Amino acid sequence: MFLNIEIERIRRRMTRPEMARALCINVDTLNDWVNKRLPIPAEGLRALVRLFEGCTLDYLLKDKHEQANYIILKQQKRPPSRA
Repeated sequence: MFLNIEIERIRRRMTRPEMARALCINVDTLNDWVNKRLPIPAEGLRALVRLFEGCTLDYLLKDKHEQANYIILKQQKRPPSRA
C-alpha cells in the first residue's frame, strides 16, 4: 500500500470518491493504485503530484515497508531516555 497517498488524502480531508473525481478516475481504479494491484500510469503520477501540491513523487510512493524500516532506524538512533 502507498500509505503516504492515503495520509495526504486524509490530511486534506478528502474522501476516496472526491480524490478519484479530482484525478478523473473511478474509485475502484484509485483503490487498485493505492493497494498496488495496478501500476499507476505516468499521467496518474503527474496528477497525484498536482493534487498533493508540495509532496514529491518519492514521498507519495514510499511504501509501508520502507516507512517501517525508517521508523526502526530512527528509533535505534535515539539517545537512551533518562529516568
